[in-house]
Amino acid sequence: MFKLFKRLQNKQHLNSTQPMKLLVGLGNIGSQFEYTRHNVGFMVLDQLAEESWENSDKCFAFIQKINIAGQIVLLAKPTTMMNLSGKAVSRLAQYYKIAPEDIWIVYDELDLPLSRLKISTNSSNNGHNGAISIQQQLGHNRFWRFRVGIDARTSREIPGREYVLQKFDPDQHELLSKSVTQAVEAINLSLHQDLKAAMQKFNKLQA
Repeated sequence: MFKLFKRLQNKQHLNSTQPMKLLVGLGNIGSQFEYTRHNVGFMVLDQLAEESWENSDKCFAFIQKINIAGQIVLLAKPTTMMNLSGKAVSRLAQYYKIAPEDIWIVYDELDLPLSRLKISTNSSNNGHNGAISIQQQLGHNRFWRFRVGIDARTSREIPGREYVLQKFDPDQHELLSKSVTQAVEAINLSLHQDLKAAMQKFNKLQA
């Protein structure tokens, strides 16, 4: 649905001097990490992507620009590995002159159940190494977070650091698809209306 939606959007020229949003999905590069819980951020951006990814060595990320609701959105998937995500986000923000409030980060949240989503800013990193790295490198906490729930553990005996690097179980794929679609919907709503509207709709679903 969203692929068709994006194709029907007005394809105006993407002027590199026009202010833009930076939308970063967090994850780990490499085939061994594909479809693991820690890579949900990558999955969301792949759903939004319209073209082939460009490898930007200078910004330590795969990037592409898209147009949503007349706004330029720079999609980025860091190639630094999760724990050094801030290196890529900081370089991207500096190179493209992105304002702090226009930096949006999509990543997995172990403290939320699978199929839940929470949008926030100036919030806790909850021990997420990618978010910690970003805050440290940017020197502020004003970026927006789209935290995608991944917890579907039947036993708490599995340590979180091991759980996030495991692939989703086959019986979790339906909820995973729902989670990715929900995050895409939230991003689209944030761009067509505003972040407050998206928070009111999607954060409310967490109750």
